[in-house]
Amino acid sequence: MPQVEGSAASSRGSERVIQFGPFEFRPETQELFKNGTRVRVQAKPLQILRALTDKPGELVTRDELRRELWADGTFVDFESGLNTATNRLRAALSDSAEYPRYIETLPRLGYRFIYPVIERSSQNGTGVVAVASEAPVAVRPETSVDVAAPAPIPEQGLWRRIWEKRFYAVLGLIIFALGSGLAIYIRRNSSGPAQPVFRPLTYTPEVIEAARLLPGAKGAVFTILSGSEGLKTLSLKIGGPTASATLITSGWLASVSRTGDLAMLSGSKVTVVSPQQKPYVAGENVRGADWMPNRNEIAVVRKDGLEATVEMPTGHIVYRSSAGISDLRVSPDGKFAAFIEHPSRDDDGGRIRITDANGNTRELTGDWSSASGLTWTPSGREVWFTASKGGGVRSLYAVDMRGELRHVSNEPTSLRIFDIASDGRALISVEEIGATMIARFPGAHTETDLTQFDSSNVAAISDDGQRLLFTEAGDAGGQHYSTFLFDNTQHSSRYVGQGRGMALSADGRLALLLDPQDDTSLRLVPVDQGLPTRISGHGLHYQWARFLDKKGILAGGSYAKGPLMLFRQSLDGSPPTVLAGWPYVDYPAVSPDGGKLAGLYGKDVLVVDFCEKSVQPIQMDQAAIPAGWSADGKSIVLATLSRTRPQLLTYEVAAKSLRVWKELQVAPASFSGLSGAVAAPGADAYAYSLHHDFS
Repeated sequence: MPQVEGSAASSRGSERVIQFGPFEFRPETQELFKNGTRVRVQAKPLQILRALTDKPGELVTRDELRRELWADGTFVDFESGLNTATNRLRAALSDSAEYPRYIETLPRLGYRFIYPVIERSSQNGTGVVAVASEAPVAVRPETSVDVAAPAPIPEQGLWRRIWEKRFYAVLGLIIFALGSGLAIYIRRNSSGPAQPVFRPLTYTPEVIEAARLLPGAKGAVFTILSGSEGLKTLSLKIGGPTASATLITSGWLASVSRTGDLAMLSGSKVTVVSPQQKPYVAGENVRGADWMPNRNEIAVVRKDGLEATVEMPTGHIVYRSSAGISDLRVSPDGKFAAFIEHPSRDDDGGRIRITDANGNTRELTGDWSSASGLTWTPSGREVWFTASKGGGVRSLYAVDMRGELRHVSNEPTSLRIFDIASDGRALISVEEIGATMIARFPGAHTETDLTQFDSSNVAAISDDGQRLLFTEAGDAGGQHYSTFLFDNTQHSSRYVGQGRGMALSADGRLALLLDPQDDTSLRLVPVDQGLPTRISGHGLHYQWARFLDKKGILAGGSYAKGPLMLFRQSLDGSPPTVLAGWPYVDYPAVSPDGGKLAGLYGKDVLVVDFCEKSVQPIQMDQAAIPAGWSADGKSIVLATLSRTRPQLLTYEVAAKSLRVWKELQVAPASFSGLSGAVAAPGADAYAYSLHHDFS
């Protein structure tokens, strides 16, 4: 994502400024301001704004916008991508498609900017007014409510970013999001029109990891990822004058009890921080936790090896799964636990599941393309969660104990719910999520940003380092994801097919794809020419697949209700053969000769040698994943998972030694972790994807 450059307006030189209402738009630098405060918007919505304000009052066709947003030869779902970008622009402008103030939709034709604009130079206040006289401005119904913008935050060297987004919904719940980060959304019951009450809690973009309301909803506690400082947990008051957040402790907030005790995650331990007593450790190997109501006990998600367990309370296992488990929340009466189960262990797609204290469990929903954020309503009759059926923009949903689903809100920007107070106020973050893809090719001295759309995730690299397989997993990729191939020799990308990129053959001519909505088969796709081939799993549910040689693949997965295992399968589609006795691993990398495998087992990276029949753990003091092998199979490139300073390391298998190969450059403001890394060390080439999250 672009970085905010600090400079006074006078130092920018003479540049165009488009003014309309309270907004100022600088087309050359792609910046949008409201009342002097910068509004954070992605690049494509701003490209649309530029095209529309260049022709105020005139039709800008969908075809014109397509050419503006995507270069010729680009393969993408244009209609979906254009609609998403337009919706995001409207959200940033607090505009409505039904009652437009700025952007009018002309069905099947395109869009028109209908508000008068003033164009001036940034060096003076004079300008020319362009009036869209023939385009009537629609007026909102009187039942709508305008919320005054907060006073501008003064500049302090750098522009202070405040996202300004407004949402509205029916069913008595009206959501207004003004500013970035955390906000309180309030539902009120009345006989008249629904009146929203909005209270922003944070005003600067942060990577917000977790948040909870304090008892009585008089305050909130939240965890942010803060550059080199790591995870910090802060508190702030709700109500009264706006106040700065106060630092409480380091670490990751898991839960807040009814008496105000905090359950904190640090490493794999959950520690209780209480105003009344000294901190104490309540559990180890823990990935999530929530307080049991009316009891001094905690429910936890524990990860040990390949299996995740839900314990309610600690020590009493009520559910086991080889899938990922997140967002554990105990019902207000303490009888049930709800959580998100992620069938693909390295993807945030998932389903809502509940279990009781006796281990009786059932799914409340089917699978979602992206799911993050869950809580119970105060009555315990519904679970509210934020999820998406396609792309990365999560909306707010509710599901009751019978599995009846209702759509609470449908917004153009991604939401994540954290908590609901007894009076119905909800603690929600507005998130801007994506992934950028960076690469360095053979002979190059610098890295290149190859980001194509909103979430470019690198999947594989050819042995010569010239071809990259990557997946678009955001809005542009759609519900089933889309995979592309970047060819450095031609400096262009081509569409490979629907699904998630799994592997690229050594010569870069064949790709393996897996549809996240159908994990029972693979697609073998020739990337230059030829027809794709479906490879059935014959009942196997794939987690991943890699090429072993020209005739076979190595796969990880499981049969229904079975354990995760390794399999070998021929490319002719014959049934897979289990490799009994070998440990299953995640994030696998296969050596060029197919004789070795490196992968993640729990917290450890293992080196599996099929020829020598040995398994060797790599001793490391930090988390890492394999990124590739040397051509001779004697060393492995590992990508560290540091959220502040990731590196590529070289591990010599025989000598068991580690050394730094490359330092990766990241922007700490929005960086929240590596989402993938690949390397061809023999060609001195590598690529990685950075996950970005502004809340």
